[in-house]
Amino acid sequence: MNNFIPVNNEEYSWLMEVMEKNKGKSFVKRILEPNKYPTLDVGNGSYATHQMAYSQVGDKYYVYPTVLHNGRGSLEKYTPKDAFHAAVTKNNYIVFPNESGAKLFSERYKGAWGGQQNNPPK
Repeated sequence: MNNFIPVNNEEYSWLMEVMEKNKGKSFVKRILEPNKYPTLDVGNGSYATHQMAYSQVGDKYYVYPTVLHNGRGSLEKYTPKDAFHAAVTKNNYIVFPNESGAKLFSERYKGAWGGQQNNPPK
């Protein structure tokens, strides 16, 4: 889980622009303010408030979280298929017109807050 690569100024600006446009989505709220949410033990001493995946549907690319609230006050890791279904059901995704944007966002979103990837449990 310790694979954070710092973003450059252009990437940071783009990430923040995407998140500002989608700040009402629950996974974006967790990205922007990870310390306000529960964490999930993902093993090896690492914890997550979110993890991302992306999938192509037709000519669009959907970025969505694979760590989701389970309805019982905690987080749970979903398979990509189950996470995508949950994201679509709850409008908890961002659509990108191309794979490069979806890939960049899903891999570099942590640059929005400095890449603190190992938030301790609350």
